[in-house]
Amino acid sequence: MFSHRLISSDVVNMPPVSLIKNVKLKGQYYRFNNIDIPANMEYCFNIA
Repeated sequence: MFSHRLISSDVVNMPPVSLIKNVKLKGQYYRFNNIDIPANMEYCFNIA
């Protein structure tokens, strides 16, 4: 379940995963020195 709704973005195709830039999200965020950081987002990966 995603905690934010993606409004718009640009996709950068960089195998093995694509990246996104110029992202506009709808959801909760933290503001530090005029920089908005999405709240409750995390990066997950498996180490086998």
